[in-house]
Amino acid sequence: MSFVSLCPPDVSPKTRIIAVCGVSDFNDEASPKIDGWFLSDFYLFHHLFSPLNVPTSTQIWLTCEEPERLVEKYTEYLHGDPKNERRVVLDQDCLPRVAQAENLRVVPRADLLERFLSTLEEQSRLATDFDEHLLVLIFGHGDLDSHGILIGTKAHSSSNIDQTPTLHIKHVKRRLRPNIPVTLFLTSCYSGGWLVQPCTNRETFLNTTGVAAAGPAEESSSWPLSRSIGRASGGTVATAIVQSLIDIEGSDTEELEIRRHPTYISLATSVFYKLQQFGAFAIEPNVHFAAQDDAWEAHYQRRLGFPLDRLKDRWESLRSIPPSGYLDTELPGSAGGAPRRFGSLDKRKKLISLGRLYLASYPGPNNASPNLGYHAQLRSLIDGTDSVPVHIDNLFNVVAYRLSILHQADEVARYLGLSIGSVFDYCVENWKASYEKRAIRDRIFRLLVDRRVFELPLQHEGHAYTKPFMFLAIALVESGLEWHEIERKVRRAVELRSRRSRYLSHLWGGQRIIEDKGVLSHKRAFINAMKALGRRMKTSLSKQHSAS
Repeated sequence: MSFVSLCPPDVSPKTRIIAVCGVSDFNDEASPKIDGWFLSDFYLFHHLFSPLNVPTSTQIWLTCEEPERLVEKYTEYLHGDPKNERRVVLDQDCLPRVAQAENLRVVPRADLLERFLSTLEEQSRLATDFDEHLLVLIFGHGDLDSHGILIGTKAHSSSNIDQTPTLHIKHVKRRLRPNIPVTLFLTSCYSGGWLVQPCTNRETFLNTTGVAAAGPAEESSSWPLSRSIGRASGGTVATAIVQSLIDIEGSDTEELEIRRHPTYISLATSVFYKLQQFGAFAIEPNVHFAAQDDAWEAHYQRRLGFPLDRLKDRWESLRSIPPSGYLDTELPGSAGGAPRRFGSLDKRKKLISLGRLYLASYPGPNNASPNLGYHAQLRSLIDGTDSVPVHIDNLFNVVAYRLSILHQADEVARYLGLSIGSVFDYCVENWKASYEKRAIRDRIFRLLVDRRVFELPLQHEGHAYTKPFMFLAIALVESGLEWHEIERKVRRAVELRSRRSRYLSHLWGGQRIIEDKGVLSHKRAFINAMKALGRRMKTSLSKQHSAS
């Protein structure tokens, strides 16, 4: 291994593990073609970390979906790069091993968050009593607003705007005993926000070792869908970490006699370069690391607490799947025959039209966590195949919301006099800048989110969509303005949003109509009408601005 440092050898610590996968199978979201890649990560680490052939009382793995039912419905879950050999982490043959470990707990979706928190508190106490390292693994979607992680689903409700139960930093902090060694492993979007924190915020500051799959303003990503049957096989960061640890395991034996052992910081460096080697789907690796008490030079295993006995053998014991390559992600030239699924033909045609517009707008990587399922459904709908389950009503709301705030981003950029062109023609992933500029962009991005320059999605409008925020943040960085001038621009953008809301309230008959359940649950369906209203709105807003 290239990145090793002098460090005294260290005995593997006793480790207590609690893990949770927040993804449910609501609307088929546990499918390997949608959000199942989180489950691939979950079952990969379950296989690698569980003791061989014996049950254990020091590990608890929480999920809200029975593995038997997942296998019956989806057959198998894979892990690894589709261009290389992948491994099966869950299928019919894996079920006896999962049961033998006796550490998997299946919890009702609505109870998963509370069960995780109570279990975390209990395991933290036991780790303190028995002088153990506590390893906490959390797999799930992230919340842009709070850096929280979505865990399970709410109980059935007549309201479609109830928010998914969300795990926040303060919840974890309250349940961790002080002064115990803790490692957090997070795969969610924006999870770097758990590690990149000011020490002055006592409510949220976590003094832990940590690995986060994305930066505070970045999205985590799975491997691209496979060419064979269009499955996503786990996360790129999980693959990079496992490969790096296997490399270390192989090199330790050769270098033992000269007592050279990799430190935690060298492992972090290795993972970063592994992600770079993965190519176009990890151009800018955003994996974040933190070291408890800033002990970066400690032996990597003492810092992480990962149980790494025979890691390579365990990985290779999984059934292999030959390479298939990546699914062609080009937008098909023809809509083809309509798949026989849900939704009216009229809405299906509108969704195909809106979907083409959306997919042509550089909406972000297909394998980004908030995009994977929606982009796969759109491609399946547009090319007329049944490759992915398509939920027309849900997908229509998601696409309409995203197009709506893209149009708003163009409106705001023009209003602020920013010379950047249209958001529909701009690819934020292609923006190249120095570390200093990127830090300013991230600061502006957080300011735009906190000030609600654009509406965040309601529950039925899908996961957060960051492109409009990122587009404006880049435009403001490139404007060359001083920070106080940038803050002034953001205040004007907030004022524009408020004027837009007041104008629409008056136009639509006030609060009575805005609060109407039908309008609330389908408000994005008015996007085409909103375009027509745009000219009238701009005229009205210009008059208001001139008068102010």
